[in-house]
Amino acid sequence: MKNLMLLLSISIGLLSGFTSAYASDGPNNPPVANAEIKGQVNDLTTGETLAGVVVTLEGTDQTTYTDLDGNFKFNGMLPGKYNLVFSYISYDKSLVENVSLTESEIESIEVNLQETR
Repeated sequence: MKNLMLLLSISIGLLSGFTSAYASDGPNNPPVANAEIKGQVNDLTTGETLAGVVVTLEGTDQTTYTDLDGNFKFNGMLPGKYNLVFSYISYDKSLVENVSLTESEIESIEVNLQETR
């Protein structure tokens, strides 16, 4: 019985040391993908929100569309710098460069598109 208790105590001690080593926020842990870029797209002249604008993270295949209120969101992103491309029929394409994200940051931007002349 004493041997069983000793074995159980050693096992629990090893297990707790193992899990705490991997749960720490040490320098070897990779960054967490929990940052977010969100915003709204409007008409430059009228200020009206634009629904259905294509929003792309430049250099990736990640694309989203603005909703009926002109809002868009990219979530689950790693820290870093991003360029966003906005395109919409009858409007000039727009590029927003160097949107910088840190871990757990939510970056909000407002973009105004101009009608093509």
